[in-house]
Amino acid sequence: MSLPIVLRAAARDEADQAARWYEGQRPGLGADFVAELQRVFDVISAHPDRCAVAAGDTREAPLSRFPYCVYYRVGRNRVVVTAVFHTARSLDLAVAVVADCRRTSRQVTAYAKSPAS
Repeated sequence: MSLPIVLRAAARDEADQAARWYEGQRPGLGADFVAELQRVFDVISAHPDRCAVAAGDTREAPLSRFPYCVYYRVGRNRVVVTAVFHTARSLDLAVAVVADCRRTSRQVTAYAKSPAS
């Protein structure tokens, strides 16, 4: 059973920023990043318990071609992506971001496949 993916606003912002940066490095690389992110979202949606636990109830799914990880929590009816995080950044910072998302009621947005994404 596949679960819908929803992204916290901060996770969507991080993913958008990374895609823009990669696109600025080489035309088409931003689209490659988005495609890889979509692949990881598809895996998470289909097999939400497949990835390793990073901290508490938060799981970590690495991207293959890019130094990023998707941090997410599995709910009864959905998967909530709390962060899309560059692996060169401090793991302590990633844990703090995930914990902050858990404490606050930050807006979540549904992730939908689209040609522009």
